[in-house]
Amino acid sequence: MPLREFGELLKQEFGKSIPAKVEKLNSPYPTPAKYSITFDEPGNDFKYIILREDIAQGQKVESFRIEAEAEEGNRYPFYQGTVIGNHKICRPWEPFTGQNPLTKNIAYRTKRLIVHVTSARDEVMMKEIKVY
Repeated sequence: MPLREFGELLKQEFGKSIPAKVEKLNSPYPTPAKYSITFDEPGNDFKYIILREDIAQGQKVESFRIEAEAEEGNRYPFYQGTVIGNHKICRPWEPFTGQNPLTKNIAYRTKRLIVHVTSARDEVMMKEIKVY
């Protein structure tokens, strides 16, 4: 793929993030961490969730999962993975293809995503979380 076509593909896929409020959820313990991503408008048209760990102090996340919360309050598994590091691109239709009612071909709409760090070496500090 020529470099120009690759650049156009990146602009198409990651051109503008979906507006959302990202906040770390309070917990009496430093690990595991939880982050809430609340959308300005509920929807189901996102393709990617970008997670960036602040690795200036070292990579801490061992594993994580992402849950989607629908408008009516039900929660569904959306993604699970290992290590985040500097930059992790999560495609929410994997590994739950065909099992998730919050994908864009069904009427359910997501109002919030919750990122659960399920295993970490120390206190986790996220540098950035964006949804495209």
